[in-house]
Amino acid sequence: MGLLALGEVLKTGDQSATPPTFFHRFTPNYFIELKAIQTWVVKYGTPTCDGISLGLYAMSSVFGSRVLIAQSDTSWQVSEVSSSNSAIKQLYFNFNNAILLRKDTEYAVSLLLDNYTGDDDNHIAWVRDWPNPVTPFAGSADLNSLNTYPFRFGIIGREVRP
Repeated sequence: MGLLALGEVLKTGDQSATPPTFFHRFTPNYFIELKAIQTWVVKYGTPTCDGISLGLYAMSSVFGSRVLIAQSDTSWQVSEVSSSNSAIKQLYFNFNNAILLRKDTEYAVSLLLDNYTGDDDNHIAWVRDWPNPVTPFAGSADLNSLNTYPFRFGIIGREVRP
């Protein structure tokens, strides 16, 4: 079997919500100087938007919500993902000013699609990292809990000591 990329279809209402409906939570176990975040998106059909960027949020334990603390300096156009009606692309979102992510603090990232129009037939989808669509996972319950925040993304930065 070749590449199989499953993504969460982002619809107009998901992106018009403040903050956007879909997000990925994470908690660093050491201090990180964040410079960029990479993720994968699928373009399906002909969605429209004025740009794709990425928001970094702090999770508020008091209010149980996300507070935007930074937006990427990089923005992508749908045409930069592909001119084809179906494609997958790894996108990098840079933060020109390094952001210090604190140890044991919960954060979240969301794709931000300005003036986005998307539906089942024409959309951007955020690629899921889990579960494996080819081989069901038969490991421990702890590892099954990875499915809680299933979007593929990676942090580009370095560990720092406060």
